[in-house]
Amino acid sequence: MRPCAFSVKAYREMWKRSPAFVEKGIEEAYMQHLSNSWVVVECAKLYILKNWKRVKDWSDLDVEILDKTKKKTWYYSYKERTGSKRVPKKGSIADKFNSADKLDKKEESAFESLSNELDRKMKTGQNPVKSLTDVVLDPTDGDFSLTINGHPHLWIDSESIVVIAAFIENQIRK
Repeated sequence: MRPCAFSVKAYREMWKRSPAFVEKGIEEAYMQHLSNSWVVVECAKLYILKNWKRVKDWSDLDVEILDKTKKKTWYYSYKERTGSKRVPKKGSIADKFNSADKLDKKEESAFESLSNELDRKMKTGQNPVKSLTDVVLDPTDGDFSLTINGHPHLWIDSESIVVIAAFIENQIRK
């Protein structure tokens, strides 16, 4: 969630605590940020290449892959909602918004109906990862490809690479 502040002064102080805060050299700092992000993606490719065979169950992987076809493929497993509501801390900003915006029965019914329809669509449209194979890194240009459920994804995007590497890392930690 994006942090917020209630004044410009507080906003400045909040961001000033960040190790990435800059007051000058903004373009150079941004270029350094992009360069560092690129390095992280390249490291994620190497991590996947080294560790993908250690994952035995891919079914919880939730990733939207964009490959050279420029078409996105979303892989996910539908999870039933538990119905539990997160209760905000008494006196918090969220509590104040919740108490000011109580839904009446008609609104609650409409919301529940929309939620049920979304659940139904998510359940019928799920596309769980059953297998991830054929992981390939082309060291000459850094292109990264893999196969999910028998479908080859050539030259996948950076965000997908980071998501898959993080998933592998979490699975190994279990």
